[in-house]
Amino acid sequence: MVCPTCGQEFCPECQTALDPLEAVCPGCGAEFDLLCPRCEAVLPPDADLCPGCGLAFGEAIVQAAPAEAGEEMRPCPTCGEPIHLTEGFCRECGQELCPRCGEAIAEEDDRCLHCHLALYFDCPLCGFELTAGTEVCPSCQALFPRHCTACGMALAEDFAPCLGCGQMPEVAVRPPVSVAHIIAVQGQNVRLMSCPGCSRPFDPRAGDCPQCAARVCPICQLALSATERYCPRCGLEPDAARGALQVNRSCPQCGQPLAGDEDACASCGQLLCPRCQGAVAEDDVRCPHCDAEFELACPECGQEVGAEEIACPHCQTVF
Repeated sequence: MVCPTCGQEFCPECQTALDPLEAVCPGCGAEFDLLCPRCEAVLPPDADLCPGCGLAFGEAIVQAAPAEAGEEMRPCPTCGEPIHLTEGFCRECGQELCPRCGEAIAEEDDRCLHCHLALYFDCPLCGFELTAGTEVCPSCQALFPRHCTACGMALAEDFAPCLGCGQMPEVAVRPPVSVAHIIAVQGQNVRLMSCPGCSRPFDPRAGDCPQCAARVCPICQLALSATERYCPRCGLEPDAARGALQVNRSCPQCGQPLAGDEDACASCGQLLCPRCQGAVAEDDVRCPHCDAEFELACPECGQEVGAEEIACPHCQTVF
């Protein structure tokens, strides 16, 4: 867990500030692995050379959170600042990066010169040209799975069988489950989702749809079929995702505790992503941390509204 403003690293378990090469959290005792920024081999704390790929480093080792935290932080090969590998570029210097190995790439490159990943591919459903690492096709809205729905293992390649169980990932259009209502329960806003099976509003954080047993990932808000054990986006089982949402979180701006479903911190007013609770700006239409897309909804009637609206066109509530 890294502050997007100053780069300070924090323990993902208790949010204690960490030094770059600390292998044990001084606050809660959680242990971390140091990973090679190129091949992700586990390194001893005093390593100067990666035993896996031979990369020489020293100060450039990036501390990795525990495996279940799912963070993909690397040092930018150009300026050394921590970067999210899934973003594909460095926010500090603008360098474009390979989404697999994190090495620098040029705009004219068709393949990464380091790991040979094809940097462009055509959507198998509509043929639209996309860059490697794209999660959703902007043309037909097809979702490219990042985890195997049978075993939950992260997929190493697009359109290749899972290395864990051999199942072929399915590329399909998976529209997100829409918000049906927003209700206040004990002072907190609860989003009731429209069931993809029967359209009945229900809270996926409480379980499957009580009417038809349809399954939804409560973190990604994606519908899951009866045969899919794991979410293709986050790789979690629905029960594990519900447990993750109940973990105590703190505001990335002021550090005050969060209930886990706020749109803004009650203490400092920092706007938050409703999926991952990361800090977002007023004009963000996509979360910079988890890539969630945002829709603006009227707090009174729950209907979608435009960013430029000063009053709800459905119920006339003034914002």
